[in-house]
Amino acid sequence: MVCKKFMLDLINSIYAYVFIFMLFMAFKIPAKYFLAILAHLLLVFLTNGVLFPAEYMPDQFRYIHSASSIRDSGFDLSAYIDFDENRALNVSNAGLFFSLFPIPFLDSIYSISVINFMLFSLVFIYLYKKRVLTGYSIWLYLLFPSFALYSAIASRDILIFVVMIISFYQAYRGNSIISIILATPLLLIKAQNFIIYLVSLMAYLVLKKYHHKQFLQFILMLGFAFGCIVFLLTFIQIDALNIVRMNMFLEDGGIVSEYNPLNSWQDVFRYGFTGIFYTFLYPLPWEVNGPLQLIQFFENIIIFVIIVWVCKRLIKLDNDFKYLLFSYLISHAAIYGLVISNYGTLARYKFSFILIFLLFAIKLLYDEALKLNHRGNV
Repeated sequence: MVCKKFMLDLINSIYAYVFIFMLFMAFKIPAKYFLAILAHLLLVFLTNGVLFPAEYMPDQFRYIHSASSIRDSGFDLSAYIDFDENRALNVSNAGLFFSLFPIPFLDSIYSISVINFMLFSLVFIYLYKKRVLTGYSIWLYLLFPSFALYSAIASRDILIFVVMIISFYQAYRGNSIISIILATPLLLIKAQNFIIYLVSLMAYLVLKKYHHKQFLQFILMLGFAFGCIVFLLTFIQIDALNIVRMNMFLEDGGIVSEYNPLNSWQDVFRYGFTGIFYTFLYPLPWEVNGPLQLIQFFENIIIFVIIVWVCKRLIKLDNDFKYLLFSYLISHAAIYGLVISNYGTLARYKFSFILIFLLFAIKLLYDEALKLNHRGNV
């Protein structure tokens, strides 16, 4: 049985390798990048069962069970939510996507890991051909440790990243309506990401309109912040926030007895503000527990330095798109800092919005440098 599963996983891997190799050849992408991509395929078999036990991320088994059950049922969707043991709709929806993905076999968690590898590679090719990736950001994409890790396991995180970055690219192109339409699948697999993106996009469009009216811009930002506070205090109950917070905690394998609830609005604002700090820097040195968290600690330091370096230059840039980048980064950090009670899960959620921020911020800075060089040569 183990030998059979290994052979099926090997066939999936060869299939993925040949498919991505052909695309690299067709689009004439340099071989050095393909070698880096190939390392990600090898990483699929160096994570679960090697770097850590597969049970360390138990939701992997829910995704493969849901996906394989849907495919084995002949895509009978009348009760496909029942294929997930917890009847979680977002897990079933992700499982539906994985079941529809054109891969030969869905027989183990490595099958979905290979799908995630292919998604990782396809997005790289897409961004490379669209010239979103530049010299520095190419290697950031290929070498970002958390991104590499979660593209090599059986989770929905890479699927979420794909939807987010493609919709974000359309916003970058100025196609806001298309961007929102492309982001709607998030409602099926991670609704909070769609809401955060929509709020960030709306804030960006307003600030863009009043770009040259700084006082009015300040008033609008202040009014927006005040409106959010009033909305929270008036319409959202702490119990409702605790339900969201607990669901996210349980979704990632937490135990009810270990959940740390919000007990007052003081807790809400405290966790909201401190959550931004923890989002970027957790785990702190004295909180490191195990090799994975040690890697995460060093990654956080490096990425935080890069973010600070990029932000200092982005603030000075005369480009309205920076408003969306800043709004997107800060809102994600604050909201996830509030609703995630186990900061250990932040590594899993934060890599997508941090990477998207950095890729497009570096693209803006790169384009500005090209303009300055062009003017200097005229």
